[in-house]
Amino acid sequence: MKNLFNSIWSPNKILAPALLLGCSFTLSAQELFVNTDLFIAPATTVFAGDDVLISANAVVYNKGIIEAKAAVTNTGSYQVGPNADVTTSNEGLLLLSGSASQAIDFGSDTLFNIEINNANNITGGDLEIAGTATFTDGAWLLGAANVGFTQTGVVTGADAGKYFQTTGAGTVAKNYAATGNFDFPIGTAATFHPVALSPDVATRIALRVVEGILEDPTDNTSAALTDAVNATWILTSSAALTGSDLGLTYPQTAETGAFDRANAFLLVWEDVPATTAYDASATTNTGSDPYTNSTTTFAVNATNTYYIGLGEDLGGITIIAACFLEGPFNGTTMNAGLSAGGATSILATQALSQPYNAAPWNYAGDEAVTAAFFAGEDIVDWILVELRDATDPTVVLEQKAGFLKTNGDIITPDNAAFKFSQPRGNYHVAIRHRNHVEIRSENIIDFASGTASFDVRLSDSNVAGLPKLKQSGSSFLLYGGDGVNDRDITVDDLLLWLNDNGNVGLYLAGDFNLDGDVTVDDLLIFLSNNGIVFLF
Repeated sequence: MKNLFNSIWSPNKILAPALLLGCSFTLSAQELFVNTDLFIAPATTVFAGDDVLISANAVVYNKGIIEAKAAVTNTGSYQVGPNADVTTSNEGLLLLSGSASQAIDFGSDTLFNIEINNANNITGGDLEIAGTATFTDGAWLLGAANVGFTQTGVVTGADAGKYFQTTGAGTVAKNYAATGNFDFPIGTAATFHPVALSPDVATRIALRVVEGILEDPTDNTSAALTDAVNATWILTSSAALTGSDLGLTYPQTAETGAFDRANAFLLVWEDVPATTAYDASATTNTGSDPYTNSTTTFAVNATNTYYIGLGEDLGGITIIAACFLEGPFNGTTMNAGLSAGGATSILATQALSQPYNAAPWNYAGDEAVTAAFFAGEDIVDWILVELRDATDPTVVLEQKAGFLKTNGDIITPDNAAFKFSQPRGNYHVAIRHRNHVEIRSENIIDFASGTASFDVRLSDSNVAGLPKLKQSGSSFLLYGGDGVNDRDITVDDLLLWLNDNGNVGLYLAGDFNLDGDVTVDDLLIFLSNNGIVFLF
């Protein structure tokens, strides 16, 4: 035996530097230390009652079975594909069958087959699987480690008692061709929450799941406490997905409040700064406990992490808002004086955070951007959008700050439409700017479908009060010159202009034309509207 393996034996350790030849050979020891090339032939089992260590200068070619009862650590090279000595793929099995918890640290190498048969669970990961991962007994606790599957990798045997537990930041990832389905057998320490996903493009998708329905699990921000599934799936994709099939499975015990699974919505939060906005889309519920909610229209862009939940649409109110301001209006669009210069502009150097956190707006939102946001130089200024009560339009239900573009579109800091957390129904909408007269809708706007428009660029028919908007050709403009923002243009606004007059390159309320300078040009805007009292 010693000559066959050219090994050094002891009761507690085997050093295995040579080829294993037998065709039904079982090698037992307390610890297996591989310090050079090791070839394991088909139908050959290498059994280690203690740790398995593949050293830095070792290469393992496995067409048989390595069965480990304790930790497995690879600092060398574990080969999956063909090589000069083994001309067919090394489609061997690593079997983890310990009676106590086992740790696996495989570096960045690829396994072909692995079997988890340990009632006390496996910890760690950091490996790729090209063949089959079989769950026979026990769970795989990922912690901070990541387990990936190549395009040929699959999972069998996983169920509610044995699966990948995403107990930390670690994920289960899958490399997809342009077509193909993969079932991610993931869950929390308490609950199995598998995901079935069939993307429409070649991509690599990584998934984990946490307890609670959260718009940002990184800081445990809660999006809903009731009427939802108590889980958030966290997804990243290396390519954009459009129209992909997605199925999220959960047990009935994960439902909170009076959750109506047949009326559930897929809620997707994008991992971007300073936003609680989400996309909501209807899903189809199937099965008995455990239930699956699925959609064939799952879509994300290619650049971010996404937090996915199931709930009875936590609002679904999307406002497509647009307006023109009189001050910067140039006859067709608006000038972008405050963003001229991009990352060195007035907005980029003096107004990275929303300016509506004082009276009379009293908005405590934390919207903010970096200087790079203004690189396009098409931003006019910050603006405030409000969702108001249908019966009493003076009651503000929710506010959000964003940006007005030169074409009149109003966008959030992540370049999207405004989304609010109120239930779908009827509301008034208001648009407010720091030195123009605010407006609101005269009639309620129907958000039963989740999305509606308040665009006043070409009509003021749904603007409350008198006067409504100032007309310039075929365009309608919010009146300029209301520097104190009290909805009237009076001597108080003149005094504010006088106080700011002569300042250049600053972000000031007296800058009625929004070019960064307070001059006679701004006074002319005030004079054109002086004395107007707005009634609504």
